[in-house]
Amino acid sequence: MKKLITVLSLALASQTVMAAQECSTDFAKTAPNTRYTYSESGTVTDLKTGLTWMRCPVGSTWNTANEACDGAATKMSWQLALSTAEQIRNESGNHALYDFAGKKNWRIPNIKELVALTERACHSPAMNGTAFASGYTLEVGDYAGYIWSNTPNGDGSNVMVFDSFNGEVYNWNPLESTNISSVLLVTDEE
Repeated sequence: MKKLITVLSLALASQTVMAAQECSTDFAKTAPNTRYTYSESGTVTDLKTGLTWMRCPVGSTWNTANEACDGAATKMSWQLALSTAEQIRNESGNHALYDFAGKKNWRIPNIKELVALTERACHSPAMNGTAFASGYTLEVGDYAGYIWSNTPNGDGSNVMVFDSFNGEVYNWNPLESTNISSVLLVTDEE
């Protein structure tokens, strides 16, 4: 019997832990649903900042029927993130996201813009569940939960990334090959 319990315990412990958003009712929402306008094209506009965001990270696509992101976020290096964003903005880049939702000026956000998305009452992800959570229902430890910003740290040797699980900011060396993250694009184009 002890062996069976031990085997079952080990099997359960080895299972992949999926992040499911949890929110506290003890705190007022900092990014409630009413803060955003939702588009069937897969964007949300933040009424507080005026910015329009893709609801899904690059690599996954918005499914209007299910109101969710399909597919997995593409985890990429800093250099690939920069070139992908440039390709999306460039008509001759032949990227599927060029002119997404009728907007052409998609870019990697700065860290202040990413931090402004933080829903302080929630974690896993620490972002509005209706606006972004379907793109960030990831396994704990999945690097796609980190989002590249375009903001260097003080001395310029690292780039700031936003941790969507708990809303924290980290400095990552963009030249280190193990530092891969997802990309969530934004535009201030009307």
